[in-house]
Amino acid sequence: DKYLRQTYSLSFSLAQLVNKRMNVSIFTNPTLQNGLLATTFHRIYYSDIQEHRVERLPYNRFKLPLGLRANYFAGKKTVLRGFYRFYADNWSITAHSFELEVPYKITPFFSVYPFYRYHIQSATRYFNPYGEHLSTQEFYTSDYDLSKFTSHKYGLGINFYPVKGIWLNKQKGGLLSMELRGGVYKRSNGLDAFYLASVFNFGKD
Repeated sequence: DKYLRQTYSLSFSLAQLVNKRMNVSIFTNPTLQNGLLATTFHRIYYSDIQEHRVERLPYNRFKLPLGLRANYFAGKKTVLRGFYRFYADNWSITAHSFELEVPYKITPFFSVYPFYRYHIQSATRYFNPYGEHLSTQEFYTSDYDLSKFTSHKYGLGINFYPVKGIWLNKQKGGLLSMELRGGVYKRSNGLDAFYLASVFNFGKD
């Protein structure tokens, strides 16, 4: 009962068709959190005393993202999808994210889409690296997700969506479409990752 967490979130979006080739949308998703927001298995080490404690963060957080999407039909086979998001919260983190995805239709039912995402953020005022906190501080974290960093994510996706499905039984249905996506993620504070994802859509035609 002592460590409850409540989250209240509101979503709003507005879309506009600019012309026959382009549409844009704006969105926001303000979020308020109360309760235990620290990760209590994160240890914190200090520069002035020889002991460690667990991470401690404020019991409330307000997040405000603002975003813009734009899709542009560049020709018979190509679409440009752009995305920008600004983020700020009351822990002093601000961030900017930019993303570009370029789907290209090889056939009417088979397409590929390279993508790239760039993200930059500032650190929370409660962050210090390992061994640099003072024991007199009220709040403290060494979680690098809350630190200052830049990141790059890029990769390629493949989408296959034939009219009659990939494997389909008229009575029972089957596999309608499939999508594969792979990417590389690199962060300036040392985190590198590679991932693969797949989506299989089952149903009846």
